[in-house]
Amino acid sequence: MKKKLLIAFVILAFGAMCIAIGAFAASDIKLFINGNVVNADVQIVNGSSYVPLRVVSESLGGVVKWDGDARTISITSGTPVATPTPVSAAKSFSVNVNVESGPMKMNISKVTLDPAYLKDKFSQPVNAFILDVTVENTSADTVKWYPDQGTIVLNTKEQITADMFNSDSVGGDFIGKVVKTGKIIFVVKGDLTKVNSASFVVKGPYDSGYKSLGDDKTTDLILN
Repeated sequence: MKKKLLIAFVILAFGAMCIAIGAFAASDIKLFINGNVVNADVQIVNGSSYVPLRVVSESLGGVVKWDGDARTISITSGTPVATPTPVSAAKSFSVNVNVESGPMKMNISKVTLDPAYLKDKFSQPVNAFILDVTVENTSADTVKWYPDQGTIVLNTKEQITADMFNSDSVGGDFIGKVVKTGKIIFVVKGDLTKVNSASFVVKGPYDSGYKSLGDDKTTDLILN
């Protein structure tokens, strides 16, 4: 009877040991990180997979440090996160510049240098040189004039034609004594912080029969 009990106890003990070993044994799971097989001791514990923290972190380019005194583990990304370059704030300059050609008059009241100009919430921000203008036909006739298709030449030697997508419609047909106000936008490729002056060039107006009514105009804008 004692022999049977001893044998039964050994069998139970061996069975329990096998179960324990099975619970913490390495599985046949292969660990892939960024498409590469990583040599790691993957264990299955109560249905969950466990891998060494250092193996995973270092495979992702991280650095793992253990502080025994503080009992802490720190992981630093292997790829430093670049600090975004702060965008300069927009700068505006009050001016009072008049452009006259034939029956057409235009007043430029403000120049703005905006590194992130948005026409509306659906637009992409642009690096912009902006003119606030009021355009007026002083005659009773229909006149065609397109200052919103003008050109600027910056002191940085960059030449830019007005951006029709971002600009307001302050040109076109002026049927009689019409006044149009809005912004003319020039998308700048260079560094706005180096811009301190510009020459604004606009072609002269003409009538419905495309007869010239005025001269081309070049106007200097000093920003200070």
